[in-house]
Amino acid sequence: MQELNTNRDNDIRIFCHKFLYDTVIGTFRIERHKNKTELDDFCILPPYQNKGYGIIALGLIEKTVDSDILSLSTPYFCTANRYLYTKAGYTETGTLHDETIVCFEKK
Repeated sequence: MQELNTNRDNDIRIFCHKFLYDTVIGTFRIERHKNKTELDDFCILPPYQNKGYGIIALGLIEKTVDSDILSLSTPYFCTANRYLYTKAGYTETGTLHDETIVCFEKK
């Protein structure tokens, strides 16, 4: 993984992973807390979606991040995201904002 930007004050790291011939295929942001890490803005770019890169990227993130709990969320209407997170072993933990956001965790 290539670190693009670091804000050491908040321990927020922004990474981008390159899979294909040094081509950027997606982005995400990691925010660390005591024993929990939030994965935000996880995105595989449209030309690379539905090709298995999302599950590979999540696996690499999990191996790289040293945390007891990894959490993420997605809008309710993003059924493909919800399917991916469940397939990757994340458990739905609840909703936010009048049930428009679905939260997931993996321990």
